[in-house]
Amino acid sequence: KAPELLTLRTELKLLKQVWDCVGVVESLFGSWSDTLWLDIRPDDLVDECKKLATHVKRLPRRLRDWPCYLRLQGSVQNMASILPLVSELRSPCMRDRHWKAVASECHKPVDKGPGFCLADLLKLQLHEHVEGIMEIVEVAQKENKVEQKLKQIEQFWSVACLELARHKDTEVQVIVSPDDLIETLDEHNIQLQSMAAMGRAVDFFRSDIQAWQKTLGTIEAVMRILLMVQRAWAALEAIF
Repeated sequence: KAPELLTLRTELKLLKQVWDCVGVVESLFGSWSDTLWLDIRPDDLVDECKKLATHVKRLPRRLRDWPCYLRLQGSVQNMASILPLVSELRSPCMRDRHWKAVASECHKPVDKGPGFCLADLLKLQLHEHVEGIMEIVEVAQKENKVEQKLKQIEQFWSVACLELARHKDTEVQVIVSPDDLIETLDEHNIQLQSMAAMGRAVDFFRSDIQAWQKTLGTIEAVMRILLMVQRAWAALEAIF
């Protein structure tokens, strides 16, 4: 019976190693759970998780098919998948509409109130929706770029004006060559065309993009008519 007892003793030691590690992991993850959303430091947690993963890998090979080890390994791997997503979700580009998309993707409600914490994210089982979450964040980032460009276009044209000057010795005010304005108009039209071709990423702003395309089209047509009439008048004024 001595060899059997020796084998049993060895297995109990291995079992203790696993459950000691399980205790450390659960205690650490539990201490992270109550961290409020604004206080989460994903990079620091990722580093800690890497250390845990290394420790788990160094456990004896003999126990790697044991259920308790597989559970431990799965827990650390899941957290390792979740933390980078947490970092992505902390992007300032994320708006309420994007969080609604996250809730829809995970099929669970998301309440980003004052008490929103890491535990709430863990309940979403983000590791099961990696591709979906990354797609939502990517759309949010692209939408943010579109929003910023639209704001720049609006800011420019809300104050843009034609420069006027007296024509020769007359009292008539004519348009000074608006080359810079036309150049900016062309640039903004190209930007709008590029944004309109971004597919799903611009669905939220598509009506704004179309409205600005129409507005800039009107500005271009009016400027063209004004300059054409001005050139015709200047030619006639020189004769008469």
